[in-house]
Amino acid sequence: MTKNATIALKEKAFNIHFIGLLVYADKIPADGEYMEGVFVSDSRLRGEENIIIAKKAFVVADQEAMIVKLRMEDGSIHTVSQDLKNYRKIDFTTYDINLHLGATILAKFTDKYKEIEEMTISEIFEKNGEGYFRQLETLIMEEISNTMQDTVLSVGGGLPMTEKNHKYLKKIGKVIYLKVSEQTVIERLKGESGRPLLSGDDATEMIYRLLSQRHPTYQMLADVVIDTDDMQIEEVVDEIIRQNLLNEEGNR
Repeated sequence: MTKNATIALKEKAFNIHFIGLLVYADKIPADGEYMEGVFVSDSRLRGEENIIIAKKAFVVADQEAMIVKLRMEDGSIHTVSQDLKNYRKIDFTTYDINLHLGATILAKFTDKYKEIEEMTISEIFEKNGEGYFRQLETLIMEEISNTMQDTVLSVGGGLPMTEKNHKYLKKIGKVIYLKVSEQTVIERLKGESGRPLLSGDDATEMIYRLLSQRHPTYQMLADVVIDTDDMQIEEVVDEIIRQNLLNEEGNR
């Protein structure tokens, strides 16, 4: 018997609960029964990296087989070999991925971090301050860098501003700067909460100030820079792959 199930996934964040998978959903309704705008990085098959993009996805439980699956609809699979020499794209109507729920990277942390796992970023900022949050970021980056290589990882805009994190980012893989204009950031963040640095009345001014401060570091750290204004997610993925292939050719 198969039926829809729910798992504690957060929208607009890369969820790392599953072995070898990063799961991103642009929107998860309050009931949690489905996801929209789904992006998955699947590195479970040695020698290949699969990027899977789908309009919609459901978590499905097969009680007889005791398997939980992520069932995606109307999407495409982008596969790149580890040496970046081979690329293929497959469109699908329905595609299933088995989810292994028994382990998570965050499970390696000690009990004193359990409370933090249940707090939002805004709550951590309010209770402990930005400095404490940045220390947590670096601690997690160090842990991730020891367990993940050549992995798609989306980080917060402030993380690269801590110099110690640079070596961890480089250890994980190539650093790709998805560059956007200030106006694009303003449009994308309309009505969005949960960003403590933009919680004041002068959010627009703060966006201009932060990008001005951060851009030189992003530019210096990046292996690839892509201007993503007016680009759809599928176009961004294709451009990342194209740029990586060009860089690989240039290094020969």
